[in-house]
Amino acid sequence: MAKNVSTTEVFDSLFLGKEEIARRKKVRERKSYIFWKRQYGLLKTNRFTKKQSLKLLDWLYTILNSRGGWGTATNASYARESLDLFIQDKEDN
Repeated sequence: MAKNVSTTEVFDSLFLGKEEIARRKKVRERKSYIFWKRQYGLLKTNRFTKKQSLKLLDWLYTILNSRGGWGTATNASYARESLDLFIQDKEDN
């Protein structure tokens, strides 16, 4: 029986080193990555295009960050890293 493999996993295994694959896997498991994924889903159900949705997520990050919504600079940087990877994942698909 063949394993169901995503296009992201195939791309990662072909073009990235083991350390980068491990880093991306760790980022994709973060609560902030899941947060962006959920927000994207909400935007898509409201008929925003992919491009519009990703721009709105970036705007949301900026607003939250400017108002201290992440709590600490470390959390803000993790959220930014998660959003950047999420955007990259969506643009690659």
